[in-house]
Amino acid sequence: MISRRRLATAAVLAFLGVAALSVRLAHPPLHTDEITYMSGVLESMAQGTVFPVYGNGTFFVNKPPLSLWMMRLSSEVLGPSPFAARLPSVLAAAATAVVLYLFGAAVFGEVAGILAALIFLFTPNPLVLHGIRSATPDSLEILLVTSAIVSLELWRRRRRPWMLACLVAFVGAVAWVKSPFALVVVLVYLLATELPARRAGRGTPRLALTLGLTVGVWTAAWLLWLGVLSTESSPRQVARTLLLQQYAKRIEGKMGKLGGPGYYLETTVRDFGPLLLLPVAAGALAFRKGWRSSRYDVANIACLAVWALAAPVLATASASKLPWYTYLSYPGIALLLAVSAQSLSERKSVQAAMLAACVLALAWRIPAGEVWPAEARFRGLTGRLWELASRDPEIVVVPGPKFELPRGRDDAYREARLFIRTLFWKQTQVSPSPDPCRATLVNRLRDMPGAEEWDVLELHRPENRRRGSGLWMIDGCNGWLREQLAQP
Repeated sequence: MISRRRLATAAVLAFLGVAALSVRLAHPPLHTDEITYMSGVLESMAQGTVFPVYGNGTFFVNKPPLSLWMMRLSSEVLGPSPFAARLPSVLAAAATAVVLYLFGAAVFGEVAGILAALIFLFTPNPLVLHGIRSATPDSLEILLVTSAIVSLELWRRRRRPWMLACLVAFVGAVAWVKSPFALVVVLVYLLATELPARRAGRGTPRLALTLGLTVGVWTAAWLLWLGVLSTESSPRQVARTLLLQQYAKRIEGKMGKLGGPGYYLETTVRDFGPLLLLPVAAGALAFRKGWRSSRYDVANIACLAVWALAAPVLATASASKLPWYTYLSYPGIALLLAVSAQSLSERKSVQAAMLAACVLALAWRIPAGEVWPAEARFRGLTGRLWELASRDPEIVVVPGPKFELPRGRDDAYREARLFIRTLFWKQTQVSPSPDPCRATLVNRLRDMPGAEEWDVLELHRPENRRRGSGLWMIDGCNGWLREQLAQP
């Protein structure tokens, strides 16, 4: 039974996490993947489909839909925007911090639980790129894998059937979030920690059944997703676009950044910085004191070490090197660092000072200008146009004669298309005022009769005119909107 004090602490940590991570959440520029996921969500809203789709109505096959459904729910409530798309990741990150705290406090002590939650929330790199503040599936996947590992440890310790059910449910849910990598991380953790757990007298009850249910439920959920995709296209198409292009090519190193064998060691050191010295200091202090550990302590240390190493070691087997592949182990690293810091002294005052020092070390390394930029950052004026129109209900953005969305594959084109589609969607949801401030978008000025009599602003200039359409805005707001957009 969780005490009221611990529940209150968990609530404070959750509030702190959501408050800190959601500040200026819409300001960082959109990542490539964020544009992709947000576009799929917006198209599903516009076309009234349950599953995310592309503009032509075909299924979005890059990722399973669970995290995108969370983005859609947020967008339905708040309206499509970078803030709405990123908010589910913030909530998932705060939930992960709470799970870490409750588990860490119950097993290792209150200080370790609090510190683990704070380290996880404020590790610099996941705050900046493709992490816990991004419109991507990563934050939800981290939450589910963390919850699965905690459920496994509770199943080992307390042997209640509902804990096994939670483990299986979390693993099954993760099949509808991202790739099979999460299942591999959980299985490696289970098998690699089983021997020390058994020696400590808390091995996995009914190991074969636990493994069978975990793999079986995940496989059933994943095959169900493949079946849904196959009904809309064909098994051959799914195999080519998903299994070959998304999975096989990443493992072979044909997609994503490339790095050497030390890539993940370098990124982990860069992410956690001097805090990685804490396990070294704790180990040295234990050796100096001649500390003899019990099997229970050895099992705890082994579990934390495996949790911290599982995702980086497994990701190294792939030739593609992307830093967010290791994020599944970040809760384990945070807990390992917290336990190491707490073990340096048994005095409460020293432990409190260590907690404060760790938090300050993290805060000092966070690039605040990138995480919380003062102004919203866009690749073009379409983002600024969306920002102005979203704040002012009097601004109506409409397509002009023969208008076509900008064509091109680079992020500037794709971001422009996303914001334009968002603006057009907005107009279908509200009734315009009798005398709106109208902005008309055209690809060519000659398509708009009498355009020379209006205030005109070029929103997007293609690098190669033959590759796509230009984008001009005809300002029907007496020049006010053009002036606002043209400001640096």
